[in-house]
Order: sequence, then C-alpha cells, then structure tokens
Amino acid sequence: MRTSFLYSLIFTGLLAAAPASAILNPRSSNADAAADAEFEKETLEGVVNEQTSSSSLNVKARFDAAFSGGEPTSQGFTTPHFYLGVDGVASPWMTYRLSISPAREYSSALLPHLVPTEAFFKISSEPQNELKKKPLMALTFGLFSPMINPLWTPDIGELWVPDFFVAQRQLFLTREIGLEFSAAPLGENLEMAAGYFNGNGVFGFNTNNSRALTGYVRVVVPVSGWRLSAGSGGFYFTQGTQGTTNYRSNSVINPFIGLDYEPLTLNLSVEGWLGTYEDITLRKNPRGGILSLRAGHPRMQGFVRYLNLAAAPTLGGFLSELHTGITCDPFPHLKLFLYYQQIKGRSAGPENSVNLRARFAL
Repeated sequence: MRTSFLYSLIFTGLLAAAPASAILNPRSSNADAAADAEFEKETLEGVVNEQTSSSSLNVKARFDAAFSGGEPTSQGFTTPHFYLGVDGVASPWMTYRLSISPAREYSSALLPHLVPTEAFFKISSEPQNELKKKPLMALTFGLFSPMINPLWTPDIGELWVPDFFVAQRQLFLTREIGLEFSAAPLGENLEMAAGYFNGNGVFGFNTNNSRALTGYVRVVVPVSGWRLSAGSGGFYFTQGTQGTTNYRSNSVINPFIGLDYEPLTLNLSVEGWLGTYEDITLRKNPRGGILSLRAGHPRMQGFVRYLNLAAAPTLGGFLSELHTGITCDPFPHLKLFLYYQQIKGRSAGPENSVNLRARFAL
C-alpha cells in the first residue's frame, strides 16, 4: 500500500511539472520542450509589446574618450563627443527624440558646455508596429539634422568614421530648428526630403534671423549582394542682411555615389562639393570632393577618407583632410579607432596627429 501511494505521488508530481507537449507526445525531447517554451515566451512578449507599443521611452548614452599625439596645441586626452538622450514612441504614428551634447560635437567651436542638440517629433504615414522599413511619408518638426548626405545626416554614433571632417562642421548645416517632409515611395530604394529651417541660436552663426532651404534625394539599386546608391543633397543658408556685421550666407550642392557589399564589409563612396561662402569680410566658392573607402571583417576594418577643397574660407585658401586607420568592435557597446589624421590649410603648416579613440554607446 505504501509503495503504491508513493508511486502515485511521484506520477502526480511528474504530471504537474511536465509540459503539455511532453504529455501529448511522449517522444518529445528536452529541446522540443525548450523550443515550445521559447515560442510561448516570444508570443507573450509580442502580445505585451503590441499592447504597449502606443507609448515607450528608451534612454541612450554615448561618449568618446580619445588620446591625440602630435600637435602641441591638441595633444593629450580629450572627450570629443558626448551624447545623452531619450527617444521612443508617443503613439502608433508618432516618434520623438530629445538629446543634449557639447556644442563642439557639431561645431568647429570648442565649447565644453552642454546644449540641446535634438528635440523633435516625427509623424509617419504608417503605424510603428506595422512599419518594416522606412515610412511612405513622414513629417519631422523641431530641432534636428536635415537629410543632406548619408555620411553627414545620421548621428555620428551610428557611423563607422571616427569624426566629421572640419570642412563639414564649418560649411554644412548642423542641427537646425525647422520642418522637413520626407518620402520613401520605394522603401529604402528611393528616398526624398525637403525642409525649411531657421537657426537654433546655439552655434555662433545659427541665430534665429537665419533661414535655410534643404533638399535630398537618393536612389539605391541592389544587385546580387551589392548595393549601388546615388543621389544629391544640398542647402541654401542666409543670415541677416548683406553688409551687417552678423551677415553670413553659404550654400552647398553635394552629389554622391556609393557602393556597398555587406559580406566583405566593403564600402566605397565618392562625393562632389560645390558651394558658396560669404560674410562681411570675404566671398569664396569652395569646390572639391571626398573619397571614402572601408573594407575588412565585420568586427575589424581598415578605412581611409580624404577631402580636398579649393577656394575654402581658410587661412591658406584651400583645405585638405586625411583620416586613415583601423576600427574594431572588441566588446558589445564599444568601438575602437586607431587612425592618423592630417589637416592642411587651416593653419600655417600641416597638422599631423595619431589618434586613439574609444566610443562607448548604449
């Protein structure tokens, strides 16, 4: 009697602990049970995410710690980039972002204090839980970076380059306050955007009496693992009235063509640069181009980027910049850059430096 009672107790315990799939199918393995549990977990999470997708908040942080050896005026340890922000979904059709960074991240001025660098919301034509790629149409309003060039517009933390070129920070628009309409009628294969902006009052020339018109178009053609992209961006910016002390006007047309091959982490791009620059003291017509190449393993690549501008508003009347080195991702959330940088035209002689940069991002 005691033995029968013990066997009954053990059998009852097994029934309570075993998955339903194991009871219905005695041949199901532990792997099958684990797969069923994972399926149930994913299904439950999908239901929860779908129910809560109308509102969400993500906290993001990023900073660069760098060491530069070479020029006496710039050698030593620095923190050239810092970013802290939140983004998320405010409703099925609306996303938002708010961030702060040092002014020097997007400007040539070395201002160490923190300023709002992004504060915008985007209304899309499709709800987020149904969005697979880019929305068919979107409207962005607030403080953000206009769509001008794939290598400039995104956050630098999302790019493979260690830093922007000096010329990009001096002559391109940075973060602006305004309105931009974008469309992607063929998803990521065709993108277009147009915007109207005024200055944000943070970086020197970007005061609120300025106006800017922007435009952008890019076509992407995928062929057997390769992606060929071509397009152009540009803007026209003017501030104040001609002859006044705060007057500044500049424009840039930036055509580009790129080739990507993901299995080899290969990226080659060529950009053109045609522009004007005018203020109370001078008028220039910068022109030139940019060549960028990256290749290697997904976790380690070599890269070279070169910019050359004639008639630039610099001391020498020209500007050339070279970045070449390696980048690797040894750990999650950490990217390392070891590179050589040379700048000509900004000062009396060439500026040479060897740089080590660590970028931490969450």
